[in-house]
Amino acid sequence: MYISPDDAKSDVILAGATVLFGGLVLAIVAQLPLYPRSGVLAAVLDLIWILALTAVVPWLLSRYRGDGLAAFGLDGDRSAIAGGIPLALPIIAAQVTSVVLLGGSLAQAVGGRLGGVLGAGGALQAGGPTFLVLQGARFVVLSLGAILLTSFLATRSREAFPRSPEMSLTEMVRTFGMGAAALAFLVGVLGTLGSLPAFLRMLVTVAALVAVLLLADRRVPSRVSVPRATIIAPAVIVLLIHIFASGGFLGGGLINGLYPGALGAGIAIAVSALVQVRAVAWSIVPLLLAAHWWPSLLSPLAF
Repeated sequence: MYISPDDAKSDVILAGATVLFGGLVLAIVAQLPLYPRSGVLAAVLDLIWILALTAVVPWLLSRYRGDGLAAFGLDGDRSAIAGGIPLALPIIAAQVTSVVLLGGSLAQAVGGRLGGVLGAGGALQAGGPTFLVLQGARFVVLSLGAILLTSFLATRSREAFPRSPEMSLTEMVRTFGMGAAALAFLVGVLGTLGSLPAFLRMLVTVAALVAVLLLADRRVPSRVSVPRATIIAPAVIVLLIHIFASGGFLGGGLINGLYPGALGAGIAIAVSALVQVRAVAWSIVPLLLAAHWWPSLLSPLAF
């Protein structure tokens, strides 16, 4: 379905502004006297906010434009999900290693978000069932939000900026993706000085991002070229999401947000490249599921 550059640009702005400035709205609402700040109700409201800020606007815009899954580049063969499993393996390996480096057990490492309720011997701790449900729901909500938001931004950006110079997908993954990984490494080194475990965890995380980018580079055909903004726009928005979540440019967020922002931008670059090719677009699903099975810095989202 054809969509004009102006309509596509407005969609990118609406989806991006919702997640960028929605956090400010949430911070204001959370100060209201009757707003729950703890307990199950607070956790449920948090999940609703995440969906509202990430997935709802792209989904509503896709329905309004009438292009459905094509708005996310996901109107191709869903069997490509299996081909995305190798993309998830570096993240799985990195997160399991990170949990073990921090002193967690292998069961807790493999359990991801759900591993926090496991006590000695793998038994559920008190309150475990409720925690399991809430953490399971959070995993689903974060994964869905990341899938819909990043793929929507990438797909719409391709139509929104037709005058942007074209580059091959592989060249952009190698140039901008590795640039994001290099930025994450440099900022990560500065942030982990004096702590060997923290440095090792940072090194493992950045290595996982590099591996994901190299695998994504292999998945996309070298002959496919798209406007440069197709890859840059989602990556910049993701970087800003993390900076704003860390306090913004005037609140110290530039420094605090650069490390997770660069990691998330690198993942967004891989996702943006993959959804340009209908035959492999669904391979982003295992990648983003792995990024949210743990409270991971390899997420495009900053929740």
